[in-house]
Amino acid sequence: MRIKEEYRKFGFFWIPSNVSDVHLDKKDKIPGRLSIENGGRIELELFIELESFEALSTEFKIGDILPRIVGTVEIIEEVKKFDFITLDNCSCYKSSTSTGVQKFVFSVEKAFVGVQYEENEKPQFNTFCFFMEGLHQWITYSGIKTNHSIEYKLPKEIDYKVNNHFSFSFYFKCNRDLSNRQVTEKIFCKIVSLEEQSIKAFIEIARKINIFLYFAMDDLVCINNVTITSDRLKLRFEDIQVPQYIQLFYRSRPFVKTTPKIVWPLFRFDLVKNDMERILQNWIKLYDQTFPALELYLSTQTDEQKFLENKFLTLIQSLEAYYQKIFSCNEYPSTEDVLKATIKPLKQWICIYNEEQLVKNIVCTRHYFTHYNPKKENKALKGRELFDACLKLEVIFQITLLMRIGFSDSQIKTIITRNDCNRDKLKRKIQLLGNADS
Repeated sequence: MRIKEEYRKFGFFWIPSNVSDVHLDKKDKIPGRLSIENGGRIELELFIELESFEALSTEFKIGDILPRIVGTVEIIEEVKKFDFITLDNCSCYKSSTSTGVQKFVFSVEKAFVGVQYEENEKPQFNTFCFFMEGLHQWITYSGIKTNHSIEYKLPKEIDYKVNNHFSFSFYFKCNRDLSNRQVTEKIFCKIVSLEEQSIKAFIEIARKINIFLYFAMDDLVCINNVTITSDRLKLRFEDIQVPQYIQLFYRSRPFVKTTPKIVWPLFRFDLVKNDMERILQNWIKLYDQTFPALELYLSTQTDEQKFLENKFLTLIQSLEAYYQKIFSCNEYPSTEDVLKATIKPLKQWICIYNEEQLVKNIVCTRHYFTHYNPKKENKALKGRELFDACLKLEVIFQITLLMRIGFSDSQIKTIITRNDCNRDKLKRKIQLLGNADS
């Protein structure tokens, strides 16, 4: 999760109970600081005077896991305006004492900003909205028209059915700055359920869609600005009721520190817009079936793999895990069998030079890095050859996934042969497979 401005707020916190907070004793309200960093890392520091420590109705110690902590934080100091906070799954991992104050530090799984839940209350929601980086470069049409003046017509929402419980849509928002004659448009994502669902269910669907859009854009794009609401959460303005949105913070992957400025997609929305619902449904089914393989592949595209050798091994493992899940293998398949079976259907689109040698090099390198047998060191790929082998494995997996989620032969051919060819990224990988010198 991308957080452009880190969230750091002071406030008072306590363990919720069925008693209204107005009846809480002052000693049960503990001063603290809530911090939410880029990436969705949430930390709560509580400060307790030693002389009042024994008077607390709840004791803290390292290793404690508290299901819920609630509180209020100051959001506008000048007018003394406060916001409600609910923190779920809080794990105490640090404690220190200084100048008569005991500090406890909690790692927090989720933060709901704008609401206080009771001790055993289970939050249920209907709508989950978020912003996705690079989306305006993937969906290339806009409601902004420029001629002698700036005109804007809000595009309609683009809706899809995900499964029997959830629908998904892209929707547009516009910000008009008439003084500077500027119109800014953003595209957001929305997941909706007719029946209220747990936040865990929404997060799981959002993650699958996030990874699909990462795959489509072929770049590490993060979600941010997550808001949630339910049919029961309403604000009244005179005679009109509008949804009350709650901010949600949590740790979500994929995440990298840098924001991509320009995205060169593997395929664009125009190629799939008439068949997006079927492809998205196929992707979610594939994720559920092969998620260990997709998660392994995803880890090779982030900062999680620091060394080229690790990236190579993880790419091989992702292909092997994919093969096992798709074909329901009872026995662990050999790397050679996996590579040959995966490469075979791709040859209708890609010219693969000396397939036998390619497979032999990859298998030998995998065995060397797994066992470090000195007898195989001279035959293992290293340096630039190892880097190129990773690119080859990536494109093999990418086209395999395109086939599996229902891209037609003509669509795959369009992706492979188009002029920009993913701004040379895809073209470079394909050329390596067919190049006698690589």
